[in-house]
Amino acid sequence: MRSIGVFLALWTFAVAAPRLDGYVDIDGTRLYPDHLKKGVWYIQPAPPTLKRIDGMPAYRFELFRYLGRSGTGDKNLFWARGVVTIDIERSRPAGWMSSIEKRLRRRTEATLKILSAPVESGVLTLMFGDMNVSKSSQGGWPSGPITMGLDATMAQILWRAVEANQTQITVTSTETIPGVVKKGDEWVEAKRTVTYTLPITMDMGRYPSLFKKHDLGGRMRRGYTALDLFDFNFVDELEPGLYIETVEIAIPAKGRPLIKKVRFSKEGPYRQRIRFKLSKRLDRPYRYRIVRVYEDGRTVRTKWYEKQGETLLDITRYKERNDDETH
Repeated sequence: MRSIGVFLALWTFAVAAPRLDGYVDIDGTRLYPDHLKKGVWYIQPAPPTLKRIDGMPAYRFELFRYLGRSGTGDKNLFWARGVVTIDIERSRPAGWMSSIEKRLRRRTEATLKILSAPVESGVLTLMFGDMNVSKSSQGGWPSGPITMGLDATMAQILWRAVEANQTQITVTSTETIPGVVKKGDEWVEAKRTVTYTLPITMDMGRYPSLFKKHDLGGRMRRGYTALDLFDFNFVDELEPGLYIETVEIAIPAKGRPLIKKVRFSKEGPYRQRIRFKLSKRLDRPYRYRIVRVYEDGRTVRTKWYEKQGETLLDITRYKERNDDETH
Protein backbone atom coordinates (compact mmCIF):
# COMPACT_ATOMS: atom_id res chain seq x y z
CA MET A 1 0.00 0.00 0.00
CA ARG A 2 2.87 2.39 0.77
CA SER A 3 4.32 1.89 -2.74
CA ILE A 4 0.94 2.80 -4.26
CA GLY A 5 0.82 6.00 -2.19
CA VAL A 6 4.34 6.97 -3.25
CA PHE A 7 3.45 6.32 -6.91
CA LEU A 8 0.33 8.52 -6.67
CA ALA A 9 2.30 11.31 -5.03
CA LEU A 10 4.97 11.19 -7.75
CA TRP A 11 2.27 11.13 -10.45
CA THR A 12 0.56 14.16 -8.91
CA PHE A 13 3.73 16.25 -8.93
CA ALA A 14 4.52 15.16 -12.49
CA VAL A 15 1.45 17.14 -13.54
CA ALA A 16 1.81 20.89 -13.97
CA ALA A 17 0.77 22.94 -10.93
CA PRO A 18 1.26 26.48 -9.62
CA ARG A 19 4.36 26.96 -7.49
CA LEU A 20 2.80 28.85 -4.60
CA ASP A 21 6.08 29.95 -3.01
CA GLY A 22 7.53 31.44 -6.20
CA TYR A 23 4.96 34.12 -6.97
CA VAL A 24 5.45 37.63 -8.29
CA ASP A 25 3.17 40.65 -7.79
CA ILE A 26 2.60 42.88 -10.81
CA ASP A 27 0.25 45.88 -10.75
CA GLY A 28 -1.44 44.52 -7.63
CA THR A 29 -2.03 41.06 -9.09
CA ARG A 30 -0.29 37.87 -7.97
CA LEU A 31 1.00 35.33 -10.49
CA TYR A 32 2.46 31.90 -9.78
CA PRO A 33 4.97 30.12 -12.05
CA ASP A 34 4.38 26.53 -13.10
CA HIS A 35 6.59 24.25 -11.03
CA LEU A 36 7.64 22.24 -14.12
CA LYS A 37 7.07 24.24 -17.32
CA LYS A 38 9.09 27.37 -17.95
CA GLY A 39 7.15 30.30 -19.32
CA VAL A 40 3.81 29.10 -17.88
CA TRP A 41 2.24 31.35 -15.24
CA TYR A 42 -1.02 31.18 -13.31
CA ILE A 43 -2.94 34.34 -12.48
CA GLN A 44 -5.04 34.51 -9.33
CA PRO A 45 -8.78 35.29 -9.67
CA ALA A 46 -9.76 38.88 -10.42
CA PRO A 47 -11.42 40.78 -7.57
CA PRO A 48 -15.24 40.84 -7.71
CA THR A 49 -16.94 44.14 -8.45
CA LEU A 50 -20.64 45.00 -8.40
CA LYS A 51 -22.10 45.19 -11.88
CA ARG A 52 -24.12 48.24 -12.92
CA ILE A 53 -27.13 47.92 -15.23
CA ASP A 54 -28.67 51.02 -16.80
CA GLY A 55 -26.73 53.16 -14.36
CA MET A 56 -28.00 51.34 -11.27
CA PRO A 57 -26.08 48.97 -8.97
CA ALA A 58 -26.98 45.37 -9.74
CA TYR A 59 -28.31 44.16 -6.38
CA ARG A 60 -31.80 43.33 -5.17
CA PHE A 61 -33.32 42.84 -1.71
CA GLU A 62 -36.67 41.15 -1.16
CA LEU A 63 -38.45 40.61 2.16
CA PHE A 64 -41.26 38.04 2.44
CA ARG A 65 -43.53 37.95 5.52
CA TYR A 66 -46.60 36.00 6.50
CA LEU A 67 -48.74 36.57 9.58
CA GLY A 68 -51.36 33.98 10.40
CA ARG A 69 -55.02 34.80 11.06
CA SER A 70 -57.85 33.12 12.90
CA GLY A 71 -59.90 32.90 9.69
CA THR A 72 -57.30 30.63 8.12
CA GLY A 73 -56.63 28.47 11.18
CA ASP A 74 -53.02 29.65 11.69
CA LYS A 75 -53.45 32.63 14.01
CA ASN A 76 -50.16 32.13 15.87
CA LEU A 77 -47.96 31.61 12.81
CA PHE A 78 -45.31 34.17 11.88
CA TRP A 79 -42.88 33.52 9.03
CA ALA A 80 -40.31 35.77 7.37
CA ARG A 81 -37.42 35.31 4.96
CA GLY A 82 -35.17 37.67 3.04
CA VAL A 83 -33.24 37.26 -0.19
CA VAL A 84 -30.33 39.42 -1.36
CA THR A 85 -29.09 38.99 -4.93
CA ILE A 86 -25.86 40.60 -6.12
CA ASP A 87 -24.60 40.53 -9.71
CA ILE A 88 -20.81 40.52 -9.77
CA GLU A 89 -18.21 41.01 -12.46
CA ARG A 90 -14.73 39.51 -12.47
CA SER A 91 -12.76 41.26 -15.16
CA ARG A 92 -9.60 43.30 -15.53
CA PRO A 93 -8.97 46.68 -17.20
CA ALA A 94 -8.39 46.87 -20.95
CA GLY A 95 -4.70 46.63 -21.80
CA TRP A 96 -3.88 45.04 -18.47
CA MET A 97 -2.75 41.72 -19.98
CA SER A 98 -0.32 43.39 -22.37
CA SER A 99 1.38 45.11 -19.46
CA ILE A 100 1.63 41.85 -17.51
CA GLU A 101 3.07 39.95 -20.47
CA LYS A 102 5.71 42.62 -21.05
CA ARG A 103 6.86 42.39 -17.44
CA LEU A 104 6.90 38.58 -17.41
CA ARG A 105 8.93 38.27 -20.61
CA ARG A 106 11.85 39.75 -18.75
CA ARG A 107 11.82 36.70 -16.47
CA THR A 108 11.87 33.90 -19.04
CA GLU A 109 13.29 33.00 -22.42
CA ALA A 110 10.58 30.39 -22.99
CA THR A 111 7.32 31.01 -24.83
CA LEU A 112 5.04 32.87 -22.45
CA LYS A 113 1.67 31.40 -21.50
CA ILE A 114 -0.66 32.83 -18.84
CA LEU A 115 -3.44 30.65 -17.42
CA SER A 116 -6.10 31.17 -14.79
CA ALA A 117 -5.04 29.68 -11.47
CA PRO A 118 -7.08 26.61 -10.50
CA VAL A 119 -9.61 27.27 -7.73
CA GLU A 120 -10.52 24.34 -5.51
CA SER A 121 -13.34 25.91 -3.54
CA GLY A 122 -14.83 29.23 -2.56
CA VAL A 123 -16.84 30.77 0.25
CA LEU A 124 -18.94 33.89 -0.14
CA THR A 125 -20.08 35.68 3.03
CA LEU A 126 -22.58 38.53 3.36
CA MET A 127 -22.11 40.54 6.56
CA PHE A 128 -24.30 43.17 8.18
CA GLY A 129 -23.42 44.32 11.70
CA ASP A 130 -22.71 41.23 13.76
CA MET A 131 -24.83 39.00 11.50
CA ASN A 132 -23.66 37.05 8.49
CA VAL A 133 -24.67 34.33 6.05
CA SER A 134 -22.37 32.25 3.84
CA LYS A 135 -22.54 29.91 0.87
CA SER A 136 -19.88 27.70 -0.66
CA SER A 137 -18.87 26.75 -4.18
CA GLN A 138 -16.90 23.97 -5.84
CA GLY A 139 -14.49 26.12 -7.80
CA GLY A 140 -14.48 29.91 -7.89
CA TRP A 141 -17.20 32.52 -8.24
CA PRO A 142 -17.69 33.44 -11.92
CA SER A 143 -19.29 36.65 -13.11
CA GLY A 144 -23.06 36.61 -12.70
CA PRO A 145 -25.81 36.84 -10.06
CA ILE A 146 -25.41 35.24 -6.62
CA THR A 147 -28.40 34.76 -4.32
CA MET A 148 -28.09 34.71 -0.52
CA GLY A 149 -30.96 33.71 1.79
CA LEU A 150 -31.46 35.62 5.05
CA ASP A 151 -33.26 34.25 8.10
CA ALA A 152 -36.18 36.11 9.68
CA THR A 153 -34.08 38.10 12.16
CA MET A 154 -31.39 39.25 9.74
CA ALA A 155 -33.90 39.99 6.99
CA GLN A 156 -36.12 42.20 9.15
CA ILE A 157 -33.27 44.10 10.81
CA LEU A 158 -31.65 44.79 7.45
CA TRP A 159 -35.00 45.92 6.01
CA ARG A 160 -35.58 48.37 8.86
CA ALA A 161 -32.06 49.72 8.35
CA VAL A 162 -32.51 50.39 4.63
CA GLU A 163 -35.91 51.94 5.25
CA ALA A 164 -34.30 54.41 7.66
CA ASN A 165 -31.25 55.42 5.64
CA GLN A 166 -28.40 54.27 3.41
CA THR A 167 -26.99 51.00 4.74
CA GLN A 168 -23.74 49.26 3.91
CA ILE A 169 -23.34 45.51 3.73
CA THR A 170 -20.05 43.73 3.10
CA VAL A 171 -19.49 40.73 0.87
CA THR A 172 -16.26 38.78 1.23
CA SER A 173 -15.03 36.22 -1.29
CA THR A 174 -12.47 33.62 -0.17
CA GLU A 175 -11.12 31.17 -2.76
CA THR A 176 -8.60 28.36 -2.28
CA ILE A 177 -5.86 27.79 -4.87
CA PRO A 178 -4.18 24.35 -4.82
CA GLY A 179 -0.54 23.97 -5.84
CA VAL A 180 2.90 22.97 -4.59
CA VAL A 181 5.84 24.44 -2.66
CA LYS A 182 9.50 23.41 -2.64
CA LYS A 183 10.84 21.86 0.56
CA GLY A 184 14.44 20.82 0.17
CA ASP A 185 14.58 18.74 -3.00
CA GLU A 186 10.91 17.75 -2.90
CA TRP A 187 7.63 19.24 -4.07
CA VAL A 188 4.95 19.31 -1.38
CA GLU A 189 1.23 19.91 -1.85
CA ALA A 190 0.07 23.28 -0.55
CA LYS A 191 -2.86 25.67 -0.73
CA ARG A 192 -3.27 29.44 -0.67
CA THR A 193 -6.39 31.48 -0.04
CA VAL A 194 -7.31 34.66 -1.86
CA THR A 195 -9.76 36.96 -0.07
CA TYR A 196 -11.49 40.01 -1.49
CA THR A 197 -13.87 42.40 0.26
CA LEU A 198 -16.70 44.09 -1.62
CA PRO A 199 -18.63 46.84 0.26
CA ILE A 200 -22.13 47.53 -1.10
CA THR A 201 -24.21 50.57 -0.18
CA MET A 202 -27.92 49.76 -0.17
CA ASP A 203 -29.86 52.96 -0.87
CA MET A 204 -33.65 52.61 -0.89
CA GLY A 205 -34.17 56.36 -1.27
CA ARG A 206 -32.19 56.52 -4.50
CA TYR A 207 -33.02 53.09 -5.94
CA PRO A 208 -36.50 52.12 -4.61
CA SER A 209 -37.06 49.62 -7.45
CA LEU A 210 -34.28 47.41 -6.04
CA PHE A 211 -36.26 46.71 -2.85
CA LYS A 212 -39.52 44.79 -2.50
CA LYS A 213 -41.52 43.78 0.56
CA HIS A 214 -44.17 41.10 0.19
CA ASP A 215 -46.79 40.72 2.93
CA LEU A 216 -48.25 37.38 1.91
CA GLY A 217 -51.94 36.74 2.32
CA GLY A 218 -52.49 40.08 4.04
CA ARG A 219 -55.58 40.95 2.03
CA MET A 220 -57.08 37.50 1.72
CA ARG A 221 -60.41 36.69 3.28
CA ARG A 222 -61.77 33.39 4.55
CA GLY A 223 -60.98 31.46 1.41
CA TYR A 224 -58.16 31.81 -1.05
CA THR A 225 -57.36 31.94 -4.73
CA ALA A 226 -53.61 31.31 -4.53
CA LEU A 227 -50.99 29.40 -2.57
CA ASP A 228 -47.40 30.70 -2.24
CA LEU A 229 -44.68 28.02 -2.17
CA PHE A 230 -41.09 28.60 -1.08
CA ASP A 231 -38.03 26.37 -1.40
CA PHE A 232 -34.70 27.75 -0.13
CA ASN A 233 -32.91 24.40 -0.19
CA PHE A 234 -30.97 25.42 -3.31
CA VAL A 235 -30.32 28.99 -2.16
CA ASP A 236 -29.13 27.93 1.30
CA GLU A 237 -27.36 24.77 0.07
CA LEU A 238 -29.15 22.62 2.63
CA GLU A 239 -29.41 19.46 0.54
CA PRO A 240 -26.10 18.40 -1.10
CA GLY A 241 -26.53 16.79 -4.50
CA LEU A 242 -30.18 17.83 -4.85
CA TYR A 243 -31.13 18.26 -8.52
CA ILE A 244 -34.92 18.68 -8.69
CA GLU A 245 -37.57 19.04 -5.98
CA THR A 246 -41.24 18.61 -6.85
CA VAL A 247 -44.14 19.40 -4.52
CA GLU A 248 -47.46 17.62 -5.05
CA ILE A 249 -50.41 19.34 -3.36
CA ALA A 250 -53.87 17.81 -2.84
CA ILE A 251 -56.49 20.50 -2.19
CA PRO A 252 -59.85 19.32 -0.78
CA ALA A 253 -62.62 19.53 -3.38
CA LYS A 254 -65.90 17.81 -4.18
CA GLY A 255 -65.17 14.32 -5.44
CA ARG A 256 -61.45 13.93 -6.08
CA PRO A 257 -58.87 16.25 -4.46
CA LEU A 258 -57.45 18.91 -6.76
CA ILE A 259 -53.81 17.94 -7.41
CA LYS A 260 -51.23 20.58 -8.29
CA LYS A 261 -47.49 20.10 -8.91
CA VAL A 262 -44.70 22.66 -8.53
CA ARG A 263 -41.08 22.05 -9.45
CA PHE A 264 -37.99 23.73 -7.95
CA SER A 265 -34.41 23.56 -9.21
CA LYS A 266 -31.06 25.26 -8.70
CA GLU A 267 -31.54 27.56 -11.68
CA GLY A 268 -35.23 28.21 -11.02
CA PRO A 269 -37.09 30.60 -8.68
CA TYR A 270 -37.27 30.02 -4.93
CA ARG A 271 -40.86 31.29 -4.82
CA GLN A 272 -43.73 30.02 -6.93
CA ARG A 273 -47.48 30.56 -6.74
CA ILE A 274 -50.35 28.23 -7.47
CA ARG A 275 -53.43 30.12 -8.64
CA PHE A 276 -56.96 28.74 -8.54
CA LYS A 277 -59.77 29.78 -10.86
CA LEU A 278 -62.25 29.68 -8.01
CA SER A 279 -61.78 30.44 -4.31
CA LYS A 280 -61.06 27.45 -2.10
CA ARG A 281 -61.72 27.19 1.61
CA LEU A 282 -58.44 27.75 3.42
CA ASP A 283 -59.71 26.76 6.89
CA ARG A 284 -59.71 23.13 5.75
CA PRO A 285 -56.46 21.09 5.81
CA TYR A 286 -54.78 20.13 2.57
CA ARG A 287 -52.19 17.42 1.93
CA TYR A 288 -48.81 17.52 0.21
CA ARG A 289 -45.75 15.41 -0.41
CA ILE A 290 -42.29 16.08 -1.85
CA VAL A 291 -40.36 14.17 -4.52
CA ARG A 292 -36.60 14.79 -4.47
CA VAL A 293 -34.35 13.80 -7.36
CA TYR A 294 -30.58 13.81 -6.74
CA GLU A 295 -27.68 14.24 -9.13
CA ASP A 296 -26.67 10.60 -8.66
CA GLY A 297 -30.07 9.45 -9.95
CA ARG A 298 -31.74 8.66 -6.61
CA THR A 299 -35.40 9.57 -6.17
CA VAL A 300 -36.88 10.00 -2.68
CA ARG A 301 -40.59 10.49 -1.98
CA THR A 302 -41.81 11.69 1.40
CA LYS A 303 -45.03 10.56 2.98
CA TRP A 304 -48.15 12.68 2.54
CA TYR A 305 -48.35 15.48 5.12
CA GLU A 306 -51.44 17.30 6.24
CA LYS A 307 -51.23 21.07 6.60
CA GLN A 308 -53.73 23.39 8.18
CA GLY A 309 -54.85 26.38 6.30
CA GLU A 310 -52.39 29.13 5.57
CA THR A 311 -51.64 30.47 2.09
CA LEU A 312 -47.94 29.75 2.58
CA LEU A 313 -46.03 26.48 2.19
CA ASP A 314 -42.28 26.52 2.86
CA ILE A 315 -40.64 23.17 2.09
CA THR A 316 -37.10 24.23 3.03
CA ARG A 317 -35.31 21.60 5.12
CA TYR A 318 -34.05 23.91 7.84
CA LYS A 319 -31.36 22.53 10.15
CA GLU A 320 -33.66 22.58 13.17
CA ARG A 321 -36.11 20.25 11.43
CA ASN A 322 -36.09 16.48 11.40
CA ASP A 323 -34.91 14.79 8.19
CA ASP A 324 -38.46 13.89 7.21
CA GLU A 325 -40.22 16.99 8.48
CA THR A 326 -41.41 19.93 6.40
CA HIS A 327 -43.73 22.79 7.29
